[in-house]
Amino acid sequence: MKLKLGMRILKTGLGIYLALSICELLGFAGGTLAAITAVVGMQPSLKDSLNTIKNQVLATFIGCIFAIVVAYYFNGSLIMLAIAAIATIYSCLMMGWQDSITLAVITLILIGDAPTQDFFSVVQFRVTSILLGLSIAFALNIIFPPKHTHRLLEKVDELRHAFEAFYHRCVDDIVSTQQTKQEVKDRAQHIRNILEEARSIYVLSVDSKIGNSSKKEKDTYYLIRRAINAIQSNLERLLELHRSIVFAPNDEEYRELRRDIHSYLKEIFFYHQKIYDYILFDKPLEKRMLAQFAEQEKQLESKIVALVNKAHDLEPLHYYNMVAEAQRIMNKAWALAEEKEGLNKNKGEAREKSI
Repeated sequence: MKLKLGMRILKTGLGIYLALSICELLGFAGGTLAAITAVVGMQPSLKDSLNTIKNQVLATFIGCIFAIVVAYYFNGSLIMLAIAAIATIYSCLMMGWQDSITLAVITLILIGDAPTQDFFSVVQFRVTSILLGLSIAFALNIIFPPKHTHRLLEKVDELRHAFEAFYHRCVDDIVSTQQTKQEVKDRAQHIRNILEEARSIYVLSVDSKIGNSSKKEKDTYYLIRRAINAIQSNLERLLELHRSIVFAPNDEEYRELRRDIHSYLKEIFFYHQKIYDYILFDKPLEKRMLAQFAEQEKQLESKIVALVNKAHDLEPLHYYNMVAEAQRIMNKAWALAEEKEGLNKNKGEAREKSI
């Protein structure tokens, strides 16, 4: 497994250093609590960071309230401190602040167990340390915002290569005498796993853009989301295509048709590669591909119709279903290319107007 020293790791180290250094400059006895909260606030996206900081501040406030009650009215009783911890945890759960429970309880213990003579100075110190640590984390995430675009493009590229390899494997079964159903099932699940990973990175990418949201993405992320969705849809179409390959008649009279369909499906494999290279990396895309594809499709449909008319049953319709599913896969991918072309055109017109 290849490990990379990412920006979040570096920011976490810098956050710890700043928290400890600032506490030392302010004359605090120790900056451990500030350093801990800086680590907690260093989330993988700006949205997560903002939510975490907000929840941590509110949870800390709850911990402080229970701590003050225990220290002031019960003289730091250990039994009451334990009961207060239960109440603090329950309160955080009720408010949906599960990730803030640890810091709230730490605040409760550090303040509730403080010496009576130094109680208010301890409260001030603890709360200031927590706010300082969270502020440092937030400031670092603003100065060095999390960037996931490169990771997202890499993951979507991995996803499309996995799909194309699986497509290649499935369509080869049309000229093969052996079909391994378990392998098909396993590879389909592998692609679904990559789909989930791609969606997770997509959410981080959207949440790391200030003023951005999953409901209103920037053009770049919109197209990437559409590319992920297209592969998910085409995976189901490919599985349906493969079922038709498995169940289609394999008599001698169908051998030539099988070879023709195999050649047709291989062309779609080539088209899919070109389209996703255009979507992800702006590589040139020839529009004449669509005309070539349509011509091949007409020729195959004519052959299939002729075989269906001569057949005594409906089994040859499996060949028609192969072509139909392949057409849907191609059209889904081509729609992405047209969307990108439209987005590029709109950007170009916007630039001309600004000039």
